[in-house]
Amino acid sequence: MSFPIKLLNNKKALRVNKVKDEKVLKIKRECDQYYDWYRSTGSQVFKDMLTVKKKRLRQALKEARCKKTEDIILTSENKTRAMWNMINSQCNRKMTSQAEGSNLNAAQLNTFFTEKVQEIIKVIGTSNIATEHKYYLRNTAKPESTFSFKLVKVQDVTNILRKMKNSFSNDVYSLSSAMLKCDSVKLPELITRVVNTCILDAQFPKALKFVKVTPIHKKGSLSSSDNFRPVSIVPILSKVIEATLNNQIVKYFEENKIFTDSQFGFRSGLGTVKSA
Repeated sequence: MSFPIKLLNNKKALRVNKVKDEKVLKIKRECDQYYDWYRSTGSQVFKDMLTVKKKRLRQALKEARCKKTEDIILTSENKTRAMWNMINSQCNRKMTSQAEGSNLNAAQLNTFFTEKVQEIIKVIGTSNIATEHKYYLRNTAKPESTFSFKLVKVQDVTNILRKMKNSFSNDVYSLSSAMLKCDSVKLPELITRVVNTCILDAQFPKALKFVKVTPIHKKGSLSSSDNFRPVSIVPILSKVIEATLNNQIVKYFEENKIFTDSQFGFRSGLGTVKSA
């Protein structure tokens, strides 16, 4: 038994079946029409027209995909995450599991992550980054008013809790944002007292400086610490305190125009998508 040799066309086919753009579909119908005419007549004129239409179709597809990607990012709640999801999908980045077992323990990973932090601190201390902020502040108009933290109200804490995502990830004290959001009456009052005590005493509780660190495998061997990245779960009460203080700092910076126009991250209404 034998089979005839089949020649395969290695050219990538233009994938139009998932595109709903009317302009693209119209050009695709024209390409199909010229293709049928060329196959039935063998005319060079129809072949040349098909080549032109295919070039237009590729350009139209590119524009339609860019528009779709832009719409998905701009309509997403987390625009930065949506942007990176798009990038990773285009690069075909997927988490692959390793059959090889890991002989690392918590102490080894903890030592590795701690040493990395110390290395970063040394690099920052010897670079110009440590002094660049002083140059910027010297060339920024001095605000007319001075800054000081103000006591917060129960409603301020309530608003922060409402904006938090319903995460069930527990911190080192087995607390989560979903748990705090269950009581919208008593808990905000208690948390407000804690926040105001921190402001009055000018101290951040040491108990809230402990974080739960989970090593996430990136790639490669599971037996190498270099192939893991740490994900920290900060105490939920710490997040509430930081949010209340951050709101006051950001408000002062915005009102006194201290932020540079080049900063897009961590500002309301701005982001890395707009900076690009």
